[in-house]
Amino acid sequence: MDSSVVKPKIKISNGDSIHLLDPDSILFFRTEGQGCTALYQSGREIALNLKLDMLEKKVSSFFRINADCLVNLFYLSDVSLADKTCVVIGNQYSFPIDPDKKQVLLEALSNFSD
Repeated sequence: MDSSVVKPKIKISNGDSIHLLDPDSILFFRTEGQGCTALYQSGREIALNLKLDMLEKKVSSFFRINADCLVNLFYLSDVSLADKTCVVIGNQYSFPIDPDKKQVLLEALSNFSD
């Protein structure tokens, strides 16, 4: 197997199981109870016994848009500075942007080409 083709996955221990998550196919992580849920592009959801703070350190292409959500920047389709919201792929999901995250989000998006 050519290792240059295989993209790295994120290993998450979850109770008595281990999840190998593909960050490129995850739209976002959101807080659920004591842990969080990963929502895949396919619609699949995985509940994780992990706080977003710990997960945030493992996923570089994700942005902490507010206290409850880590969004994959590659799936953002719209950001409304007036409404202080961001939309993930085709208006399916909308999240409020914390006021203190607005400038940092704009800086993160500056890496994308115009």
